Amino acid sequence: WFYPFLHSRTSSENLGITFFVFAFCFLYKQVKIKDLKLNYFLLFNFSLLMGFALVSKFNLIFSVSPFFLWILFFRFHFIRILLMGSAIIVALFIGLYIDYINWGSFANTYLQFYKHNLSDTGAFNVFGVQPWWYYFSTTIVELAPVLSLFFVISIIVFWIKNPKNIITWITLITVVAFSSLGHKEIRYVFPVYLFAPLFISYFFETFPKIRFIKVYKTL
Repeated sequence: WFYPFLHSRTSSENLGITFFVFAFCFLYKQVKIKDLKLNYFLLFNFSLLMGFALVSKFNLIFSVSPFFLWILFFRFHFIRILLMGSAIIVALFIGLYIDYINWGSFANTYLQFYKHNLSDTGAFNVFGVQPWWYYFSTTIVELAPVLSLFFVISIIVFWIKNPKNIITWITLITVVAFSSLGHKEIRYVFPVYLFAPLFISYFFETFPKIRFIKVYKTL
């Protein structure tokens, strides 16, 4: 039910993740292929879109930051990083300006987000505390059983076998970050679940001789 629910329900998750997916697909191609001629105009605009993902849903900082960390470690290019970082900063300032117009006064939205959600008295703690393994167990039950069971197994397999993969960096750091917070909700890991088809396909390709594999694929 996940994809129809996300796309039929206008929300910060919907807008933020949609911006993130479009920006990620383009930017990843730009940084992965070394001999690809950079289009600075498109690079800036898609980075701006990545910034708007943060403006729409600031929780996506846990998905955007690993992407840039991966670039720094494995695809370092000063001009490219400078351009991408500048575009994201521009997007964040546009978000602050829009807030200024609507509220009638300036307020650091991102600082307010931290105070309201992540501080000692923030909403993340007020609404209850769940154990660190919450996302693994709840994903199996709530997202898309029986498919979600294979998702949890396959994502762990993918992480172990592909530690340097960009998808590993994005999804693993996102899960670790949200698991370290006291309050947890399944919608926080929607950006991870978007990669479910990739993880599940990888699992079946890695273990082609697993028993009852045709039954599992049908499910």
